Amino acid sequence: DSGLLLAHPNKRMRFLHPVIGGYLAGRALSVFNAEENLLKQANWGGKLLAMRYLAAHGNVSSMLDILLQIKDPLLERPLLNAARWLRDAPREAAWRGKVMAGLARVLQSEDNPRSLRGQAMAAFALCGDPGAAAFFRQSLQSSSFELIPLAALGSGAIQDAKAVELLSSTMSAPTLATRRAACLALVAIGTPSSLEAVARALLTGDDELRRAAAEALANDPKEGH
Repeated sequence: DSGLLLAHPNKRMRFLHPVIGGYLAGRALSVFNAEENLLKQANWGGKLLAMRYLAAHGNVSSMLDILLQIKDPLLERPLLNAARWLRDAPREAAWRGKVMAGLARVLQSEDNPRSLRGQAMAAFALCGDPGAAAFFRQSLQSSSFELIPLAALGSGAIQDAKAVELLSSTMSAPTLATRRAACLALVAIGTPSSLEAVARALLTGDDELRRAAAEALANDPKEGH
């Protein structure tokens, strides 16, 4: 009657939205020791959603330890799946540090492809942890021109106003990818000082920087024009 379940022919039913089923499954599993049976399943949407909400309402330390023992060096799927738990999980959960440390390892490793490091950056940006902003600011000061653009995009994604000064100095980096990422981040942050830095680059930078600044400013719906 509430519309939570939808009826189909042949006595079949489904949840109105998969997230509802995953949420209810995660809540129910939080009172059982079913982690091992859950992990034995092949990955599918219901399993991953149930694990996410189980992490939000129960202790998944042992499940995480089992998950992180699975070797997947090319795609890091166990770690990235666990990273999805961070946003809804309690800040005081003991297992959070292991996942954050794993994401930092993937992001900082020069041997990993940029696409995989970008997924780790996105997981950091979406986790809702206050430590992510500090990690991105620290990474902006590294000597790696592969890490700095990712850190810049992460700072922009979480709109970290404390990173404006570092991002402004990053616009003078020798690589175009780094300068473009800095411009995009500053516009995403959207404070007067960050927009002023990009506008200054538009007026006084070289041709590449001016183009990067113009393309970034076009993303701002109010001041971009």
